[in-house]
Amino acid sequence: MANRLKGESDLKLGDKTLLLRPTFERLVELEYGLGEPLIKTMTRLGDGDIGLKQTAMILSGLAVEPIKAEEVGRLLVESGYFRAEVLNSIGKALTQALTGSDDQKRPPDPVESESPTGSTGDDSKA
Repeated sequence: MANRLKGESDLKLGDKTLLLRPTFERLVELEYGLGEPLIKTMTRLGDGDIGLKQTAMILSGLAVEPIKAEEVGRLLVESGYFRAEVLNSIGKALTQALTGSDDQKRPPDPVESESPTGSTGDDSKA
């Protein structure tokens, strides 16, 4: 089961569930294997401009349990490559890795605190 605190996510492909965990080493290997920065890959993913081979490479590269890209590709074809959850899982894993957020709301910015006298620090008179 995925540990969200570690940036993990699960993706079920056919009878296999891949546990995806982006790590620095895995992300560097992905950039090298894909031949482009991950930001560019994410942009292409968002534009729907990513192929089966790249999808299989990304999932294989992020999987905790070793699995060859060819096997992931077979599972993708058997279970429906264009399922929204497949592309969403990739996007979520990469977003989590690159931004430290998985689109959850961030805490609000701290509000400038008032001084004990009720002043906000701007004591100029108009």
